Amino acid sequence: MVVPPAFVAWNSRNEECGALIEWFLDYPGGASEHCVPGGDIMMSMDPKYDRRRGRRHNFAAVRRYMGVLEDKEQIGREWRTWWCDTAIFDALIGNTDRHQDNWGLLWTTAGKAANGAGIR
Repeated sequence: MVVPPAFVAWNSRNEECGALIEWFLDYPGGASEHCVPGGDIMMSMDPKYDRRRGRRHNFAAVRRYMGVLEDKEQIGREWRTWWCDTAIFDALIGNTDRHQDNWGLLWTTAGKAANGAGIR
């Protein structure tokens, strides 16, 4: 897979940094995929899930969902590595905000297989 370019910027007026990154879906020469945000996944598991507050967003719930996908052979065992990499990345950058709407799964257009989306 070709990694798209990223452009880092610094706003000296408000002292904020940011990055402009080409979208990772439907990249030329890549597979056709769509992203399902973690919040949508949590809502599909629990219709009473409070997406605004995300109170029941935890790794036990994520693991349950991933386990179901693994049992159906819709995701491989590498989902564990992806989550470990995500947790390590968050620790390295000091991210304490890994909520349900800043992670997701990429599904092939056929809807038969999923992978962890790029860390957002």
